Amino acid sequence: MTDARSQILTQQQNWAANQKVAVRSGYTETLDANLFQPLHRDTLADFQRGSGDELGRNGNRGKMLALHSSSALAVNVFDYWRSRSLAWVAGALSLSADPVLLRFEAQFPTGLPGNPPNLDLEFVLVNGHRIAVESKFTEPYTYANHAEPFKSKYFPTANGLWYDCGLPRCQEIADRLHRRESQYQHLNVAQLLKHVLGLARPSVGQFTLFYLWYALPSDEARRHGEEIKAFADDIGSEVDFRALSYQELFSSALRGLDAEHVAYLNYIGERYFPAARP
Repeated sequence: MTDARSQILTQQQNWAANQKVAVRSGYTETLDANLFQPLHRDTLADFQRGSGDELGRNGNRGKMLALHSSSALAVNVFDYWRSRSLAWVAGALSLSADPVLLRFEAQFPTGLPGNPPNLDLEFVLVNGHRIAVESKFTEPYTYANHAEPFKSKYFPTANGLWYDCGLPRCQEIADRLHRRESQYQHLNVAQLLKHVLGLARPSVGQFTLFYLWYALPSDEARRHGEEIKAFADDIGSEVDFRALSYQELFSSALRGLDAEHVAYLNYIGERYFPAARP
């Protein structure tokens, strides 16, 4: 376990202890105990449709019950806005227009067999532009090169699936990963490229791939930030790729939200950003 991940886990355990939330092996006993508010009915439906086992299946514990769950982090930050105006979200993420739709566990079929990967969050703007959000909490502090970043189904043609979608630079990155020539240690580039493959299909239209991550001050976070920049440089203008830390997002919330949202801000701040609270 890295020092950064250990710090995050300790921070979450301290929060649970201070709030008298019962925890067993890093998991809350109920889903509601791990959330600011019970899931909005539409959010619940999103997760029930998803294939990520966040709610649990066949009597197995759901992954969202983990204190360190990245999906719980995304839900705690964004599900609050499902029954409210999304204008603040547009400003906080520097979007070109206000969102008119919010969806968790979004899937974009790649045309390959099997379930497409789940994106944590999707916003659809009033102009139809899609904002696909990949959320990370402890993952940047645990990820290392996978033995098999892609299954063979991702390389069925001579040119390659990304090349066939008009994304030759993405194809070059995928080829390097497949040959084990890439040195990414903290950024799961293969996962991002799989998302791109689904988003690049003509039926989706214009999209932005948004990477939202928890930037605990550390050497790992610094290297992770360097890898984000390297990936953005490698894909160039082929994909509208943007990255933002949850810390930057919370700072925007502190500046832009009034007393109406004090309970939400207190929960988010005490749980995830204790050092940033005034």
